Amino acid sequence: MRIRHAHFLRLYKNCPFLAYKPTLTMGKLKYFLILLTLVNYVFVPILGSGGGGRKKVMDVRLPETITPLYYKLELIPYVEEAKNFTLNGKAWIDVNCLKATEKITLHIKNISIKKDSVTVTPIRQAELPVSEVKSGEEGGSLTIQKHEFDEDREFYNITVAPGLEQGKLYRIYIEYTGMLDDSLGGFYRSSYIDQNTKEKRYPMNNL
Repeated sequence: MRIRHAHFLRLYKNCPFLAYKPTLTMGKLKYFLILLTLVNYVFVPILGSGGGGRKKVMDVRLPETITPLYYKLELIPYVEEAKNFTLNGKAWIDVNCLKATEKITLHIKNISIKKDSVTVTPIRQAELPVSEVKSGEEGGSLTIQKHEFDEDREFYNITVAPGLEQGKLYRIYIEYTGMLDDSLGGFYRSSYIDQNTKEKRYPMNNL
C-alpha cells in the first residue's frame, strides 16, 4: 500500500524516525519527503515480505488456448479413518482448441496426478460415451512429453506432441488421488454423531 503525500503533515508529526520535529518549512519538507519515499518504497516492501517470503501470485487465470465443453467425473471416496479419508478420481474433459498450442493448463488443488494415466485424444464430437472414444480414432492419442506443476498458481501443465490444432476437439483423461479433508471446499468430509447408534457418520458434500 503506497502512502499518499497528501497525508504528509500527519505523518510528519507522528513519524517515529524523527525524534526532533521542528517547524515545517519547504526545505525541511523536501528532506522529509525523501525520507517518506524511502520508507514507502524500500523499508515497507522489505518488512512486508516477511524477511524473504514469497510474494502472492495474482495472475491465476488459465490461458485462453482451449475452452472446456464437457466434464465427466468418477469419484470413489474412502470414508474410513483406517484409510485416512482418501479418494480415487477419474476425469474426462472435452475441450475445443481455440489457438494452436503444445501446452494444456488445468487448475488442480490438493490432488496427486497419476502421470502414466494421462491421455489426450482427438475426438470427432464432445460428450461421446467413454466406450466410443478409442485411442486409435482421429489419428490416435497425442504423446505426453512433459508434466509440470506450478504450485503458486495451482496449475498443472501437460505438454503434448504433436500440438493441439486450432478448431479441433480433444478429450483429456486423468486419474488422480486426493484427501477428503474438512476444509469446507470442493468435495470434503464432515461428521456428526448418530443419536440412535452413537456412531460417527461422515456425509460427503460437493459444493
